[in-house]
Amino acid sequence: MAHPLRLSLHGTHDVDVQQARRRSAAVFGNEKLAEVVLFVAAERAPVTAQVVTTGTGVTYSLARDALRRLVSAGVIQELPRLGGTRSPLYYEVVDGRLWGLFVELAREVSSDRDSTVV
Repeated sequence: MAHPLRLSLHGTHDVDVQQARRRSAAVFGNEKLAEVVLFVAAERAPVTAQVVTTGTGVTYSLARDALRRLVSAGVIQELPRLGGTRSPLYYEVVDGRLWGLFVELAREVSSDRDSTVV
């Protein structure tokens, strides 16, 4: 079954997806970050870069970069690897107001509504 975010963002016209990615790049400095934030928020469980890749269609390297940026921002954190250095690296949300603001902003950035400021 497809993830709801993938259907909502990738099920739109390519122009809308490209517009959302341009907004994400302008706001977050990364065109895929809004997609990754929304996916992580919808999962409500620790994720790996591979899980993000599978759920969003974002390439592994871009998913990993977005997750690292979110760690640097302090809104998600790396969990200890359970099986040594080659085991999957899981990330979990750091609950708090800042994460909520990231999610809210990612929703706005990904929205197909006209965001023209007057």
